[in-house]
Amino acid sequence: MSNTKRLILILLLIVVAAVFPGLPPRQSSPARTQMAAHASGGGAGLVSHSSTLPQDSAKRTGPPSDSKPTSHRAMIAGGAGAGPAAGSGVGPSTPGVPQEVLEAAKTGLPFFLGQIPPGSKELYGFASTDDLSAARLGGPLQMLTIAPAALGKSSPSTTVSAVLSETSMWFFPIRIESESKAMLVVDRVDGGTWKAVSFGYAGLGHELNELLAQWPDSKGYHPQLIAVFQAKQFYYTVPEVDDFNLTQIRLPQGAFARPTLPAVAAEAQPQDYATLSEVSKSLDELKPIVLRAEMHAAR
Repeated sequence: MSNTKRLILILLLIVVAAVFPGLPPRQSSPARTQMAAHASGGGAGLVSHSSTLPQDSAKRTGPPSDSKPTSHRAMIAGGAGAGPAAGSGVGPSTPGVPQEVLEAAKTGLPFFLGQIPPGSKELYGFASTDDLSAARLGGPLQMLTIAPAALGKSSPSTTVSAVLSETSMWFFPIRIESESKAMLVVDRVDGGTWKAVSFGYAGLGHELNELLAQWPDSKGYHPQLIAVFQAKQFYYTVPEVDDFNLTQIRLPQGAFARPTLPAVAAEAQPQDYATLSEVSKSLDELKPIVLRAEMHAAR
């Protein structure tokens, strides 16, 4: 190549470099960067909670998928809420009750009380004139049960303790002054966390007033609360008396799973809770009821 041609080529290269400068290094777009941040765990999320409660119990009286109360529900199902209620009535340590259970109840009570729709107090066991800010937690009762298998193996000489088994549920009476109005249920949920999961049982709360008055803690009695879910019935036993008493708590018809208005509960025939039933008699009455329920569930 001649010197003239070589000079012309060099000049052309200089012109091209001046018109088209070098491209900058490639960078990620803002959208791609944001997607990467979310994929790596950035940002916040909402976590839903659903309790695992016995299907045949009274713990859900509304649609399981709807956690918002309506005026026709005897129970609110959900989770914890705003924070501990001042003066809940349950001491910092209650013998035999896990501290996490007590904390879950203290946290759950103001949440559930706040979910009661205006004008619906009576559907949850309260009188229309009750001040809900005065509601306090009573002493908790662990819910026991009688499993169908244990019932089937029972005999006339069976003791109460031989057929009882524990559940993970704790029932807290909700009191205004000295009167039980309803029950708050604390249960262990997924992951082992204790949480207030439901609120209601006006009929049971009303009956507890008479039951605990007859067998008070001040005299050394500690009645145990028992639910036979297949029969949809509540029972109690007083272990300080003997190991052979099992007595039904007779609620108004259908009150195991439906709301009981205070007026209806008050008009119900009062029970003589001082009279205890023999365990053999109660178990004999339960057997055909539970058997029918089991056969119906198996269909």
